[in-house]
Amino acid sequence: MKYCNLIQRNGETLEIITEVYANMFQNSDGSINQKVLGMYVHEWDCNRVVSKNNKLLICKTIDDAIIIEENV
Repeated sequence: MKYCNLIQRNGETLEIITEVYANMFQNSDGSINQKVLGMYVHEWDCNRVVSKNNKLLICKTIDDAIIIEENV
């Protein structure tokens, strides 16, 4: 599922790229397989994961704008 949503998390603005159910990355003991999740996030060219309602939101950090003043 493709999104064009932005969320604020810990002072960062994140663009939600896609979402998946957390159980897709669960080990047999119920923990999340960090290595496999990391590869999935890398495939989407993202750098953040947010957990919400049994889903994982795969996100990209949006950099703050920098204003450049030009002397004309």
